[in-house]
Amino acid sequence: MARCTVLLSPEMAEQMAKLKVAREKSKAKRGLYDALHRCAVVYLPEHAGHQLHQLGPPYTGVVYRVKQARLRMFYAHSRADNRAVLLFVGNRKDGDKDDAYEVLGRRIRRGDFDAQFEELGLARPKVK
Repeated sequence: MARCTVLLSPEMAEQMAKLKVAREKSKAKRGLYDALHRCAVVYLPEHAGHQLHQLGPPYTGVVYRVKQARLRMFYAHSRADNRAVLLFVGNRKDGDKDDAYEVLGRRIRRGDFDAQFEELGLARPKVK
């Protein structure tokens, strides 16, 4: 399988730049930066769109996730041109309003990732 091209959403690019600077001062920020870097540079190019990353309806075939402990890294993937865009990272807090999946749904409904979906030629998932 060909390597996937992994891009960062503007928000993720900004977050990565801030974490890169802050990682020298904070062990937690260093851990988050390392996890994101490992995901975007090492893991996703080889495994983007893998069946293990699929989310259920209404995200099926559009938004995927990578799990690392309580951290969830969400990305959109286009099989047509083998590209992925890292959209959002959040913590799993089951049942909480700030749970990564709840926040992802709200942000998709709000249209925060429409430009990334359009760039990949994907339709926005119809999240309720």
